[in-house]
Amino acid sequence: TSFKQKWTAARYTDERFLKRNEEWLKASLELPSWSHNAGRPVKQFQELNETSKRRRTKVLRAQVPVEEDPVVIKYTPREALSLFVGTKKECYPDEQKITVTETGFNVDLQALLDHTALRLIQYFKEVTDTLTDFEKQHLLLISKWG
Repeated sequence: TSFKQKWTAARYTDERFLKRNEEWLKASLELPSWSHNAGRPVKQFQELNETSKRRRTKVLRAQVPVEEDPVVIKYTPREALSLFVGTKKECYPDEQKITVTETGFNVDLQALLDHTALRLIQYFKEVTDTLTDFEKQHLLLISKWG
C-alpha cells in the first residue's frame, strides 16, 4: 500500500515520515458508508404492541412525574379492588358450569375448554384479526390432561 511504502522510505521513523509526507497526511479521505442498517427494520410506533411502546417510551416516562402523566389512570383503592376482582372473575368459566359442595367442586370440562379457547383468542386478537373466515372456523385447540 501507499502508506507502507512511505513508512519504509522514512526508515520507520515518525519524525522523518511526518516531515516528508505532510501534504499527503493533510489530504481528506472519503470513507464509504453503509447503504443499509444492520438488523431488523425499525417499526413505526403505531405498529408496536403495548409492551414495545412502553419500552420505547420508558426514558420519557421516567422524566415526567406521575402526577403529570396523562396516561396514568388514577383509581381509588375501592375502584382498584373492583377492577382487580372483575378481571379475576374473567379467568373462570361460567358460574353455572361450576358446582361447589362441602367436600369439593366440579367444573364442566367442556366449559373449561371453551373458556380457555375464548381467552386465548382474546389474548391473540391481533393475530386472529388477520385470519380469513375459513381459518377462523378451522382453529384447533390442542390440550393435554395431567
